[in-house]
Amino acid sequence: LAWPFTYKYYKPVVDYINNIHFVSLDAKEENNHGALDPLVFLHGDACKKISVKVTEELLGEKYTKEDKFEIAFLESLDAVMSEREKGKKVGLLNVFERLLDSTDEMISTRANLALRKIKNSQMELVFSHGKNSAVDMDARITVLGVTGLNLPKADEKITSDHKESLIIMYALGEFCREFGERDRTQETIIFVDEAWFFNKTEIGASILMSMKRVGRSQNNFLGLITQSISDVETEDDSTAFGTIFAFREPTETDKVLKYFKLPVEETTQAWYDNMTKGQCIMRDPFGRTARITVDFQLPEVTVLFDTVETKMKNTKVVA
Repeated sequence: LAWPFTYKYYKPVVDYINNIHFVSLDAKEENNHGALDPLVFLHGDACKKISVKVTEELLGEKYTKEDKFEIAFLESLDAVMSEREKGKKVGLLNVFERLLDSTDEMISTRANLALRKIKNSQMELVFSHGKNSAVDMDARITVLGVTGLNLPKADEKITSDHKESLIIMYALGEFCREFGERDRTQETIIFVDEAWFFNKTEIGASILMSMKRVGRSQNNFLGLITQSISDVETEDDSTAFGTIFAFREPTETDKVLKYFKLPVEETTQAWYDNMTKGQCIMRDPFGRTARITVDFQLPEVTVLFDTVETKMKNTKVVA
């Protein structure tokens, strides 16, 4: 850049954004392979537990039906975990590659099947040789984006595509749990955008529930961002949220009022429906509910929300 030069955006805002660790978990990018590999970002029992879970999802009955294969897998996993603790870069692919050398044809065949299922699929985010770095837990701010997930609905038959997405969800949920509970003295916060995605399946809902429980005991805060009040309601959830913000959604007026335990009548309906942009209903941890206005004080940041790109220009029409 030639000096002097000017920034399109406010320089301190640009510097702040450059300090954010952005991770787009796209399996098509080779440098993302292994970003969610348990043998890269987890240790001990947590590593073993999630490694077994994703392998069960990958092989189904072919993992659980034969004790012989399950024993061989666990022995191989222990050996690779031991190598990892000694400083060697390894991942879950190494576990299956060790099984390929088994003299038992059934064990080597199933290991080969697993490797073929993983190759050139989204599962390469979870199964790797450990050569790439995992998602950084020490970065001050990390933004994780996952592409291409196809989760089954509760009553839908699970396909191979669904299984791939579920495997990634298991690993992603474990990453969030580990991030939230690893240091109780350190305040942490996890924001989940499009939170409806987790509640789409029983597995996703259970992951979300475990993240809520981490928050209560490990000084971690969980923020769910979603478009419907229904996405934060579950029948078996006694882990209530401390603070809730509900912006205007014309199709959910009565649902929102009921959730906030407000009477559903013309006065309250109008009170909710006539909110303008920047206004919302808020309930604090003490149960106090009020309508508030959010005033944004930084015009230098506001311009970043102008994300619509168009070549259309204003034209003057003369009659």
